[in-house]
Amino acid sequence: MTAPSRAELPPGTRLPRLAQLVRMSMDPYGFLKSQRDRYGDLFTIHMPGMDRQVFVCEPEAVKRLTTGGYEDYTRDADAVRFILGDHAVIFEQDAPHKDTRRLMMPPFHGERMRAYGHDMAHFTDEIVDGWRDGEKRVLHKELQEITLRVILRSVFGVSEGPRFEELGRLFVEYLDAMMTPWFYASTLVLSGPRVRDFLRLRGRAKRKDPTRKISRLPLQSAADRLAAIDNILFDEIAICRGLGDEARAERSDILALLVAARYDDGSRISDEALRDHLMTLLIGGHETTATSLAWAMSCALQHPGTLERMRAEVDTVFADGFDPAKVKQLVFIGAVANESMRLYPIATAVTRILKVDMKLAGRTIPAGTRVSPCIYLTQRDARLWDDPDAFKPDRFLAGKPSVYEFFPFGAGVWRCLGAQFAEYEMRVILARLVSRMDMTLEAGVAIKPMQRGFTVAPSDGVPVRVRHRAQVPTTKTQVVVPEPPMLSVANRRAPST
Repeated sequence: MTAPSRAELPPGTRLPRLAQLVRMSMDPYGFLKSQRDRYGDLFTIHMPGMDRQVFVCEPEAVKRLTTGGYEDYTRDADAVRFILGDHAVIFEQDAPHKDTRRLMMPPFHGERMRAYGHDMAHFTDEIVDGWRDGEKRVLHKELQEITLRVILRSVFGVSEGPRFEELGRLFVEYLDAMMTPWFYASTLVLSGPRVRDFLRLRGRAKRKDPTRKISRLPLQSAADRLAAIDNILFDEIAICRGLGDEARAERSDILALLVAARYDDGSRISDEALRDHLMTLLIGGHETTATSLAWAMSCALQHPGTLERMRAEVDTVFADGFDPAKVKQLVFIGAVANESMRLYPIATAVTRILKVDMKLAGRTIPAGTRVSPCIYLTQRDARLWDDPDAFKPDRFLAGKPSVYEFFPFGAGVWRCLGAQFAEYEMRVILARLVSRMDMTLEAGVAIKPMQRGFTVAPSDGVPVRVRHRAQVPTTKTQVVVPEPPMLSVANRRAPST
């Protein structure tokens, strides 16, 4: 399908495409606001390596785009294809996408999700136990460590031992390289699939010989780290497949559930698709959750009285000790998390490609157009929100907003399948942090939005000074982590062939 011409689309900046990319990278929120203020509710941006993109922030048009289905549009996420892989669920369309979501949903809901609550609390405590009174800590970095441990335990059932320490280290190093502004910009200019093919080609030697040392050259080292990650992921998939049905049923981790899952026709998820789903879960459960948590703490720290209300709620809900079943009762902490995601969504927009001509805000947009209901502008729209630029968590206590007014996890058929898991995890981690630690923002630091790869993160990582709070008796705060009913690291051997 031919991409629509400039004449067929709403107006937009005439800055050179590279300049638009620079503006978007340096100040994503500010650039989008400037375009809306100048051109209205529909405006077009054209960055290098991409077709023209229509951003949409008129409420009824956003509603149309966030409640439509497979028949109206396809999802466009090619910019992150090189990170996740071709078979990730976010790249699937129509019936295959629906079927895969059905297989992947169970671990992120109900009792299975709550089973990870003790791990979330335990890993948070483990991190803050290493903090010394009066020292400086960068919250984003610390939160990344917590969420990495949580997602490794959730996906594989274990997070300790040399093998998983290596996986965690490789994953962090690889993602840090991918999220640099220059690398992410290059993926937009060259296209995600081209960068993916380059990394696969350059990492071929490391895949064949896992003992090969990782290169010190930036691009080659990224390719080598990705190859090393792939070797571990495919090995873990082989180990899990090699177990008998009974042994695998004793495991409660997400990998075991996905290996056992079957489509309606009886077929199973392929190894290649499993690998890509695991990468999606690792990145979603690590990077995006940690960034949302960093924004939540940044907001709480900058608004007097917020931390005190959060602590009071923790003391009330967990008066008899931490209980995963009571996490949903942390309604104010949940409101703080939601309000921070409203003000500072880590993704500025979701992108669709229209399958049919569509009338939006009085203008007919032709099929084949990339359209992006803008999360940031919609969630700060005065037509939808009272005092939209103010931090007011209580607005989320009055009722749940509609999916086309508040959609930090996306919306419609492509809404993030781990959204409930992330919301639950954020409540647990925030509750443990504020109940155990006093924190103050480092003097002289002004937190601003900055582009970090495909996310918008708080500048400087939210540096704070920390001090342990006086603890109530151990019987009320102790977190017990039960041993998971699964194989230990020492017994996880590849099946014989």
